[in-house]
Amino acid sequence: MVMNVWMRSEMPSNWDTGTSTPRKCTAIKLKQEKPSTNQVEYHILLDQDKLLSWIRDKEMFLTACSPLAKGHLAYHPLLQEIGRKHGKNATQVALRWLIQQNQVATVPKASTHEKRRQNFAIFDFELDQEDLETIARLDKDQRFVDLPGMAPDWD
Repeated sequence: MVMNVWMRSEMPSNWDTGTSTPRKCTAIKLKQEKPSTNQVEYHILLDQDKLLSWIRDKEMFLTACSPLAKGHLAYHPLLQEIGRKHGKNATQVALRWLIQQNQVATVPKASTHEKRRQNFAIFDFELDQEDLETIARLDKDQRFVDLPGMAPDWD
């Protein structure tokens, strides 16, 4: 079976701002339509500020892949505490943190229908300034998705 798929624009994955930047810029210059998003690992425990700045400058989106850090955020005590304040769980806080940022989208994975429902129940609250400042103090150097031979040399 052959399927024809039409895309409005490209959705590349795993561009960093280091060694692949010249390739990215060339690819964007050669195409009439620029990519709409770059899908990379991004979550509360991984700093992507440099990449986000580059993406925003190009008027693109960052799509957060593995937004729950391969499940490591589900029981994070600080996120649980913030969640209690809002009547939410830690994963909902982590997802809300992502979508509350400009030009960031996310594609969370869920193993059950109930978890999918919970993932969507993030639009009825906002993290306040105190929450954001608390989250900002977390270490941001934890990468959980790194495919040897496939991933670029990350910034």
